[in-house]
Amino acid sequence: MAVTPGRSPRRCRRLESPPIHRPRQELFASGAVVGSCSRRGQRKAAAAVRSASQAVDRLCSQGAAGRGLSAGALDVLVRLGAAPDEGLSIGELARAGGVSSRNITGLVDTLERDHLVKRVQDRHDRRSVRVRTV
Repeated sequence: MAVTPGRSPRRCRRLESPPIHRPRQELFASGAVVGSCSRRGQRKAAAAVRSASQAVDRLCSQGAAGRGLSAGALDVLVRLGAAPDEGLSIGELARAGGVSSRNITGLVDTLERDHLVKRVQDRHDRRSVRVRTV
């Protein structure tokens, strides 16, 4: 809700939607999630974000466990499922997940071995490799 004249200045202003591709830790540290709320409002918002983040992590772990996937591998598959048809590069996946390229390479190796994803040459840059779901 936007702060308007006549309202308490302690109320929170409407929060801008944070970009989805930023890792949760970065959003929390930058203050993008809590905006310009009072200290008490900031603590409540931070607790809500932390609780939601933990719930999402638990759901990912439960969803991955029954399918023989790690939570990281499931995250890669979800990101690739939402990606354009040409797929994503290893670097794009790493930035989106907030992890190193080396970590993503290992996950993609495992997913490729299980025939869930495949590496394809980038149509625009022959030096680059993209990852797509099968």
